[in-house]
Amino acid sequence: MACTKTSTACKDVQETRPLIFDYTAALATATIVSATIETATIIGDDSAPENLLDGPANVEAARVVQWLKDGTVGDTYSVRCVALTSDGRELVGAKNIEVVRR
Repeated sequence: MACTKTSTACKDVQETRPLIFDYTAALATATIVSATIETATIIGDDSAPENLLDGPANVEAARVVQWLKDGTVGDTYSVRCVALTSDGRELVGAKNIEVVRR
């Protein structure tokens, strides 16, 4: 499977919104057993990037949904999802989120 560029999206500092990692194409007959979300500040000064996460990730069939909140205006965060499958594989997705004030 070819790697794709990490996508970037914007999130207003005041909104709470879902970030979705869709593993449908990679699963075949397997299912997602669990998922771990990691965050990092890649542009800016936020020393607590884990505060961008609003609760734990939810596994919904072939997707992992992580709700995002707050953040620091002007900062860009890397959000990485590692999904463990029922056949023992780890599937990794990553997205960059820029926090703005609209």
